[in-house]
Amino acid sequence: MGCGFQTRRLAQERGFTVIEMVMTMLVLSVVAIGVGFFMNPLMDLTVQKRFMNDYVAESRLAILRMQRDISQIKDAASITEATDSQLSFTDANNAAVSYMLNSGNLLRNSIVLAAGVTSFEITYWDSANAQLDPPTLIPETNIARIQILLSVASGENARTQRIQIRPRNLWA
Repeated sequence: MGCGFQTRRLAQERGFTVIEMVMTMLVLSVVAIGVGFFMNPLMDLTVQKRFMNDYVAESRLAILRMQRDISQIKDAASITEATDSQLSFTDANNAAVSYMLNSGNLLRNSIVLAAGVTSFEITYWDSANAQLDPPTLIPETNIARIQILLSVASGENARTQRIQIRPRNLWA
């Protein structure tokens, strides 16, 4: 009699039944799906914010690069193209520099300086603060100040940056 009691007791203590395992997996699945629905929008916001921050940081670097280059324009005769969407000139080191927008990319000498650009506008002023449309280039330019407006977008988010530059060799 003692032997049957121990066998029955061991059979009862061996583990979980299949029904208990299935129910546990079902409850954990429901909890995981609930957490997933809650976390998915938060993850989307995080990814979108990181994506937008990358574009904004890239556009800030592009603006700073343009400021540095444009302030180094060699002289009043070295600007070769000055439209509302393109600027080409020779800098103080006799290097040709060109900025333009092509298919959403801001290009510096055909190299992508910033991506995701929705707007790139250049405005020119003379020494009397009169807006030039278009500026005179030949024999020498009448440009004294240049304003650049650069907009980047990601989805519905858009950022615009503006900078005004007075090239040191063009001051009147």
